[in-house]
Amino acid sequence: MKQFAVLLSVLVVAVVMVLGKVVCKEKPNDLLLMNIEALAAEEIARETCIGRGDLNCFSGIKVEYIIEHNILE
Repeated sequence: MKQFAVLLSVLVVAVVMVLGKVVCKEKPNDLLLMNIEALAAEEIARETCIGRGDLNCFSGIKVEYIIEHNILE
């Protein structure tokens, strides 16, 4: 009977610890998510615009060639 009480106690403590971790999981705040998105967007938008032509560069000017760098998708 004593072993059963010890086993039950250990089981209850384990269940409480697991539930505590699941329930108390913190959600990232909006500022953190905005910073992550800004960093990722900066890596995708790197372009080198050369010459004058018919293509639209990211800055809005018309160029002849667009070279894209560091595109991570």
